[in-house]
Amino acid sequence: FPVILADLSTPEADRTPNPLVVADDLERVISDAAEMTSDGWYGSAITHLRGRELYLHLKDGANAGQPDIVTASAAGRAGWVLTYTTRNRPGISYGGITWDALVNMIKSNPDIPGVRVVNEADDWILLGRDVI
Repeated sequence: FPVILADLSTPEADRTPNPLVVADDLERVISDAAEMTSDGWYGSAITHLRGRELYLHLKDGANAGQPDIVTASAAGRAGWVLTYTTRNRPGISYGGITWDALVNMIKSNPDIPGVRVVNEADDWILLGRDVI
C-alpha cells in the first residue's frame, strides 16, 4: 500500500520523514562509515533507516513469476540480504521494502545473518541480525 507522506491528520512527530532529506543523510552516514568503528555510525544509520524504503536486489526465481532475493557474502559469511538506497543501477531488478518489514523478515529467518545496505556511491554497511 502506498504511504501518504504528509497526512495532516497524523501528528508531525509521527509522520514519515521526507525521503529526500533522509536519503542525503543516510548516504552520508554510509559513506562515512568506512572511516569509523561501528560505534561511530551504527546509531545514526539505524535512525536514518527507520521508516525508510530500501530496494531489494531481485533475480528471476525458480518458480515463474516469483523473484528471489539476491544475497551477498561479507565478513566471511554468505546470505546477507542485498539492498540499495536508490534504484539507479541499470540491469538490476528491484523490489521496495520498508526498513521495518526488512527487519521482521530477517528476524523471522535464522538463516539470514543480516543486511548489506549499499548507497549511491557503492559504499556499504553491514547490519547483523543481532543489532537490528
